Amino acid sequence: MGIDAVIYAKNRDGAVPDLSWSLPNGVEWCALEDWDNAPAGATHSLANPWRYYAEDYPSGPGHQIIALLALLLESPDCEMVWYGGDCDGNYKPVTSGMLVEMLLVFLKEGACYAKYRRG
Repeated sequence: MGIDAVIYAKNRDGAVPDLSWSLPNGVEWCALEDWDNAPAGATHSLANPWRYYAEDYPSGPGHQIIALLALLLESPDCEMVWYGGDCDGNYKPVTSGMLVEMLLVFLKEGACYAKYRRG
């Protein structure tokens, strides 16, 4: 059990961006389904095997999530990117400021489960 990372994107032309070769192993573009609780405007989700990573829940692989969000944010094919956990549907628009904050948390808390291992 735990909170899974959820990533949505709005692609400029509605098609899958030409950066699939850059995605980490285990991450792939998915068309939205009717049951998706996607933010308004999202055209795709990115299936991933990761736990959510944030200041209040530093559980997932923060460095990989931050890198992927940065890649998407800087892609000319992505108009908008959202990130959040699968527990509440509160997906926040990704900004460069948000990525800096996540990186600072990662540098302080470390990799997956580091906070919980320290006790």
